[in-house]
Amino acid sequence: MKLPIFQKLLELQSGIANLNAWLGGFDPSSSLVLNYGDIPSFIPPSSIQNEDSVSEIWNVLYLMREGRIDEAQSALGAINQKWERMKSIVSDDMGTVTIQ
Repeated sequence: MKLPIFQKLLELQSGIANLNAWLGGFDPSSSLVLNYGDIPSFIPPSSIQNEDSVSEIWNVLYLMREGRIDEAQSALGAINQKWERMKSIVSDDMGTVTIQ
């Protein structure tokens, strides 16, 4: 039986591999512009002020290395829930376009 955290980590690994493949399709001498400008219009200022997903992911990885699987699973679940909620809000506001 796979623990849910391992399944989620496999999904993240797959997503990173897909992103790497997508980025690899661009000419290495080109530039890629990511539009983060619209994100603040969907996140309340009080939430964006406290946004620290990168540190939260590092904490999950730390907990995994320490063998604290239940804590890591809980922390990753909270991150996932936060971004699923955000994805839902943004997708609803943008109609047929979804945030990835």
